[in-house]
Order: sequence, then C-alpha cells, then structure tokens
Amino acid sequence: MKKIPILLCIFSLLFLSTSLLSTSHAASINNKLSDLYAAADYPAIALLLEAEIDKPASEPTANHRNSHKKLYELYIMLAHVYAWKLDKFNDGLATYEKALELRREEEHKSQQKKSGPQMTMPAIEYLFVAGMYEQIKDYTRALEYYQKILPEIQAYNDALVKSGQGLLLGNDLTFLIQYAIDTIHLRQQSAKTYTPLTKKMDLMHECNPMILILMLSTVFPEQQYIFKNKAYKLENNNLDVESFIKNNPANTYSMLAEVCLLMSGLRAIKYDSTNQIPRAAEAFINKYPDSYLSLATRFLIAQISQQNGDTAKAQLYSAELKKTAKKRNIELIIEPDKKFATPDSTWEALRKAMSKGDIEAALSCHIPGDAQQKEIYTALGPAILKKIAADMKPIGKIRSDEQTAKYRANRMHKDIDTEITYYVYFVNILGEWKIESM
Repeated sequence: MKKIPILLCIFSLLFLSTSLLSTSHAASINNKLSDLYAAADYPAIALLLEAEIDKPASEPTANHRNSHKKLYELYIMLAHVYAWKLDKFNDGLATYEKALELRREEEHKSQQKKSGPQMTMPAIEYLFVAGMYEQIKDYTRALEYYQKILPEIQAYNDALVKSGQGLLLGNDLTFLIQYAIDTIHLRQQSAKTYTPLTKKMDLMHECNPMILILMLSTVFPEQQYIFKNKAYKLENNNLDVESFIKNNPANTYSMLAEVCLLMSGLRAIKYDSTNQIPRAAEAFINKYPDSYLSLATRFLIAQISQQNGDTAKAQLYSAELKKTAKKRNIELIIEPDKKFATPDSTWEALRKAMSKGDIEAALSCHIPGDAQQKEIYTALGPAILKKIAADMKPIGKIRSDEQTAKYRANRMHKDIDTEITYYVYFVNILGEWKIESM
C-alpha cells in the first residue's frame, strides 16, 4: 500500500501563507526562524521577530500590500510566542490587538476599491485572546471576547452567501465559538439548569473543518516552521503527529495548530499504513474533550471509517457523539436523512416542500449553499411554488452510478398546453441525494 509522509499531508496549508519577505534577506530570516522553531528556542524567536518589526519599512509604495501583510505576519507570530510560549500575558494581548488593527486597516482599504458584498474576515485573533483568559480561568473576559466574534462571523457568512461562495462554507467557526461559550456556561452551571446556546448542530451538512483550516491559515503564518520541532521527528524525518499532539501544552493556540495538521492527515487516512493518524486523532479528542473540534473530528472519523468499510469503528464514534449530545442537551445531525435516500425520494421531498410553499425545505433538497436556486425560489414566492408543485410528476431515470444521477422530469405548461421535458442532475453527498441542477 502506498505510504504518504505525514508532512506531505499538510497539503496547501504550506502554500497559503506567503513568505515573510521576497529578498535574500527574507530567505535568511526564514532559515533562522526554521532553525529556531526546530530547536524550540522561543526567546530567540521573539528577539528576532521584535527586531524585524522595529526595522523601518523599505519597500516601495507599489509593494505596500505585501509590506503590510509581512508586518501583520510578524505581529501575529510574535503574539503567539508571547502568549503561548513565554507566558507574557499582557504583551500577548497587546500584540494580538495590534495585529488585528493592521489587518482591518488593510481590509478597509481593499474594500473601498471593490464593489459587491463586504467580506471582512471576522476577528479570528480574538479566539486566541479568549483562550488566554480561559487559561487563567477568567471566564467573564473569555466570554466577552467570544461574544465579540459571533456577529462578525454572521456578517461574513451572509456576505459569502450573497457572493455565491456559500457552497464552500461550513458553520464550523460559529459552532467552534458557540460550543466554547456553552462549555464555559456548563462549567459554571449544573447540567439541570444549563441551556445551550447551540441547540442543534447539523454536522452532516454544516461541518467542513477543512474550510475552517483555510481561514485559520491567515493567523498561522508560522505554520511552515511549527511542525519542524526536532523533538517530534521520526527516524525518516517525518513528524510523529501523535507525540506532537500529546506533548504540546493544551491551550487554544495548540488546539488550532494541531487541528490544521490533523485535518490534513485525515484526508490521507487510507494510506496511513502505520495507523498513526487515527492514534493522533484519538490523542486530540482526549486532549480537548470539550471542544467542538473534537466533536467534528469524531464525526469525520466515523464518516471516513464508514466509507472505508470499517462499520464497527464508525458505529463506535457515532455512539460517542450521541453520548455527548445527550450530556450537552443538543441535537446532533450525524446520519443521512432518509427522505434523501434516493433521487426519487428527494424529488418527492421537493414536491412536498413546494406544495407547502416552504422555501427552506425546498432548498434542503439541493446541494448546500446553492445561492442561485435560493434566488429563484425567493423570486417565485410560496404561491407560485404551490402551483408548480401541483403539476410536478414523478421523474424517470436516464442513468446513475454511486455518486451521480441524471433523471428526466416532465411538466405540463397550461398556458401553452404543452408538456416540456427537463433534466434533473443529482449528486450523492455523504449518503444523501441532492439536486445539483435542473
């Protein structure tokens, strides 16, 4: 069986962050940082980053954006080192704020030059600030910073949907923060009086941690260095992911850095002949039992295990998810909905939804985030949808395989007294047949 080195499983994350500089001086700085991270010499890393920040900007005006991004990366790396490696709490807070200020300044300038929906990134930096307060058990301040992010996330999600990019979006960032808030509330209250902020999580349709990882890449510019720690290297110079996760301190920074590595590895789990990735996943789950990311990890392993024919493991992880849902008094959607079991049943679900004028139920029959179809249904309105549903007939299969299907749909147009044939295309998403186009 083909073996893929674990470090190669960090796929495009290593390419999403540009290098700090594009000159020979930059190569020297990058080499120094690489060596210092490999040796875990964080005091020296902080000194190097401080020196770079204090240097006057030398790039010409044309390179302002690159220069600005470089400075942001330096600040966010320094904030991480202060907060999580050197225990400089106040310095860490101030540096995170400075990094966010720089990023928002540049985003504001960029938005002024563009038309269309505003898509300013939420203050992901505040995830770390909230985590810092959790570390010192100041839960009031932690909640304050978590609450600051939520409306920004909603605005960002809405802008993505309007831009037509909603197909790529999961609700993981929202779930991550709401779950953290609920964890604090559950810690402060008894299970009997606890009321969750998140009452329902649809992991089947709204869980997409890989997209979350792409978003987090903006606040992990040192990702090309942090996995080079010599203490966690195997004989073949690959990273011992399980050991890396087990021996890192348990905090927000470590959790988010580790999930970047873990989620990438899960994509190559079938090639993991050493069984390292499942062990690493178990280490992650045990280390952060009250995090949404552990919940998502369980769900993904259950899905992957089912796809790979390991039904026993899939059932084990599904059972653990159900126990967590009961403990936290939330509804978890972790199994395919039977009404989408076949293209025919999905078509019938669509007909029923339209006959009631229920736009949201009708949209659930389509692939997630289908902004165009949402616009069509909204423009038609409930009354017209009901009329269309009255003329809908059963569909006929033209061709199908395990993942895709093409069907024929006939509909009588009364205004022209003619029956017209349409083609409906379906795609199988995690065991549910959804309409891709029609």
